[in-house]
Amino acid sequence: MTRSSQGGRGYHLPPLLSSGILPGGAAQQQPGRSRGRRALLALGSVGGVVHFRYVVFHPFLDEILIGRIKGCSPEGVHVSLGFFDDILIPPESLQQPAKFDEAEQVWVWEYETEEGAHDLYMDTGEEIRFRVVDESFVDTSPTGPSSAEATSSSEELPKKEAPYTLVGSISEPGLGLLSWWTSS
Repeated sequence: MTRSSQGGRGYHLPPLLSSGILPGGAAQQQPGRSRGRRALLALGSVGGVVHFRYVVFHPFLDEILIGRIKGCSPEGVHVSLGFFDDILIPPESLQQPAKFDEAEQVWVWEYETEEGAHDLYMDTGEEIRFRVVDESFVDTSPTGPSSAEATSSSEELPKKEAPYTLVGSISEPGLGLLSWWTSS
């Protein structure tokens, strides 16, 4: 396992080689007898070699990340890192004073200067720098259908909850849209 060379955000794990996938009953053996892979395949199972990689992503609390605004809603600003989309910056964690513009579906920082207030919009697609202030892990393991769910199959399925979410903050100097802090 080696540390990633891209800003140290994750780990690069070497691929796992020669892993086999054998469905349910294929691995049943007679007690006391050893069967090789060929014998398991002869039982009618399907096997194959699988090569894969996986990425471990777990930012530290108080780590500062840069993402893109995926969208805005009354519940806050939704941010994407490209490979991870479950990041929310709630209204109380925005630069203040802030308001939600219902017509344009964006959050607006009402920045006060000596000349008056300037509205700084948080538009979709803009790059945003934020601090990670909280994380949430939710067990999304499948559960069997309950008797209530089995009888009402015509109803809509509940929205799936994300297994891992981050909560961010931009309520301090230097955080927020990158365009706010560049000198022109």
